Parts: sequence; structure tokens; C-alpha cells
Amino acid sequence: MTTEEKLARLKNRCTRYEVVLTNGTDTKFLVLYTAQHSNRGLIAAIRQRYDAILAQTGGELPYAVKPDQKFAGNEWRCFFSGRTQREAIIAGELEFAEVATHTAA
Repeated sequence: MTTEEKLARLKNRCTRYEVVLTNGTDTKFLVLYTAQHSNRGLIAAIRQRYDAILAQTGGELPYAVKPDQKFAGNEWRCFFSGRTQREAIIAGELEFAEVATHTAA
């Protein structure tokens, strides 16, 4: 899907905010976009994408924090990036944190 098509899908919809997962390095993953721009919305996003977050972090639960808080070690954090979905599409979207599907052998 092209950038123009993605932006066209957002027309006449409410603003959604980007929730990011990171461990303090330059590595960041998109958790989801949510219309709830509050601490309650952040916690709801973590609950909704719980399986994908655990798969990405190797079983560690992330902290729900504000983006300007400092990291103490290799702790996983989830926070609002400060970008809207529209801004993220235009500037370049982050890699989506997905659950790896494994087939039983």
C-alpha cells in the first residue's frame, strides 16, 4: 500500500497516536496506534498487544512511561512517541511488533 493510499484511509477519522516499544537503544517497534492519548490508553494498548510485546522482549514486561524518562539498564518501555498516525506515515513508520507464528513439527 502506498503512502497516499494509507493517508486516504485516515480521512474523516479521529486522530490516533503512536505507541512505541523500546529498550533504550535506537531499536524501536510500533505497538499500535490509539485514539486514547492518556495513561489509561497506554495501558490498554499494552494489554491489547500483550502477546506481541512479550515475543519481542523475550518475556520481559515493559514499563508504561513518559518518553522523557531516563532508562536504567536494558529495561523495555512503552510510551507515546509524540507522533500521530498521519505524521508517522509521512515520516516513515516503525517496524511493527508482531507475534512470531511457529508451526508444530
